[in-house]
Amino acid sequence: MKKFITILSTIALLSGCSGTYTRMANSDLEITTNMNKTIWLNPTVPENTKIFVQVRNTSDNQNFNDLNGYITRALEYKGYQITTNPANANFILQANVVRAISINRSSAMDAQNDAVIAGTGVGLAVANKNDGLAGIGAGLAAGLATMYFDANTKDITYNVQTDIRITEGKNNAQTTMLTVNAKRVNLTPEEASTQIKQRIANSLAGLF
Repeated sequence: MKKFITILSTIALLSGCSGTYTRMANSDLEITTNMNKTIWLNPTVPENTKIFVQVRNTSDNQNFNDLNGYITRALEYKGYQITTNPANANFILQANVVRAISINRSSAMDAQNDAVIAGTGVGLAVANKNDGLAGIGAGLAAGLATMYFDANTKDITYNVQTDIRITEGKNNAQTTMLTVNAKRVNLTPEEASTQIKQRIANSLAGLF
């Protein structure tokens, strides 16, 4: 029986290491930005340039309904004027958030590890004729402990895709797509959306 419990404890420890590694490897917020093609605009003097900004959010994530404010503040910080009349604008900046989802990359691995512990505990218990029930209990306990730890260690990635259209003058319109990924252990939707909106705003302001 002692040997049996030792084996179970070792399996639980090794499986639990996956959650510990996930925490250590992804403890810092990582944000990546990718624009599928560059938009080239003619140089202008910011103080003499008016920009009309129109932002839509057709994704299911309502945290991006206030993206317009982030973009206008980033443009104003660079000295550009924001106008509410598109007819008076030198540039029309349009953006639509088409995708905003979260991906839990640790779920599949966690489920696999938990199944290994529980399955191994039951298998070893059957092999142990004298202490089968005790072995099953120990195996389930080890599996539940690991499941609890893994449940509080999630490798979350938020993926947001935004369609961009910038019109210079009356007819010169250019389009692109901006993709932003934010990744960190146990990253919350509120924190992720704030960081992503700021990154979108900075990227768009950088085009002018």
